[in-house]
Amino acid sequence: MSRVSVWWPTPYRASRWFDDATLEASERYHRPLRRAALGRTAAKLGLIGVGQLWLLGRSAGESGGTGPVTDWLVGAVVLAVGWWLPASMVDGWFEFRHEPRFGHTPLSAHRFAVGSGITLVATLVVALIASVFVKASIDWAGEQWWALIAVAMMVALVVIAVIGAAMSRIGHQIEPLDDAELFRAIGEELGLNVSFARMRSDSIVGLNALTIGWRRVDVVVTADLLIEPDELQQHVVAHELSHVRHMDTVTSMSTAALAEGLALGALAMALPFDFASDGRWFPSLVVLAAVCVALARVVLAWLSRAHERRADLEAHRLVGPTPEWALRRLHLTDRADLCPPWWVRLVATHPSPGERLELAHSHRSSALRSVS
Repeated sequence: MSRVSVWWPTPYRASRWFDDATLEASERYHRPLRRAALGRTAAKLGLIGVGQLWLLGRSAGESGGTGPVTDWLVGAVVLAVGWWLPASMVDGWFEFRHEPRFGHTPLSAHRFAVGSGITLVATLVVALIASVFVKASIDWAGEQWWALIAVAMMVALVVIAVIGAAMSRIGHQIEPLDDAELFRAIGEELGLNVSFARMRSDSIVGLNALTIGWRRVDVVVTADLLIEPDELQQHVVAHELSHVRHMDTVTSMSTAALAEGLALGALAMALPFDFASDGRWFPSLVVLAAVCVALARVVLAWLSRAHERRADLEAHRLVGPTPEWALRRLHLTDRADLCPPWWVRLVATHPSPGERLELAHSHRSSALRSVS
């Protein structure tokens, strides 16, 4: 039995598991991505702030109540454009500048433009619906609108998560994996009735696997994984099966809905009614809500990392300690950030590669001590 706790990170040094050249190559790849992520956030806040100042300069009108409908709609447009434009610019830099430097083929300009346009339309639609929903809630509930918002957001988050899980097959081209005896034995040991499939599209690549479906679950593996040694294939699939066994997706969805709904409810309770009911402040209202959700997701990321550690440990128990060379290869082929700074680890949904290797080593050592 492993004495390693899944709830807290295992101390590690990345240099123990990866040589200096490998760490430097990872840093060259990921350092610009971290800077771009920070720049994107700063640009979003800056653009929305400028739009907010412009919106406040507009006449408030004389309609009373929660203010003119146009203030809410214009605020939604300001929010959507301020949110979309920096993200689109960073995506363009990533596809056409960053990735080619590392030998990766970018998307075609046409495909990128179409995808960016679709994203803009979707962002506008979501922002407009949100503005209508918030205004209608305030009109109907008055100063007790926060209770309605909190409950509605929790319900909406659960519904969206369930629909997302049910529709997870969309966009993936898969085919049944006939030669899956290597994996079925693991599923039977866990008492799971799942199917195994092979990925035929390029929606996921590398040495990877995922689960899709809601009631009928498929564990989908990539073609790249299927040509790897058996012990690495078994470890990756056992990890996914552990998530299925412990219903980690359901736990994460329900916890996320509760945490984010409570965070939004607490924000709404703290806001002055005049601020919340004035449509000209709608962009700032959404930014504050996003900050509250981000804080809640720090806790959710901690829970997700615990789930990943548990799945790793269970995979080691089921298929035996996976060779360290295989785990190193798994992270290197996926271009993982081998030595992320603390703020990246704080919001990451998975433990860093060095920690996962240290966790495997600690589990192996604990198992050897138990035997002796």
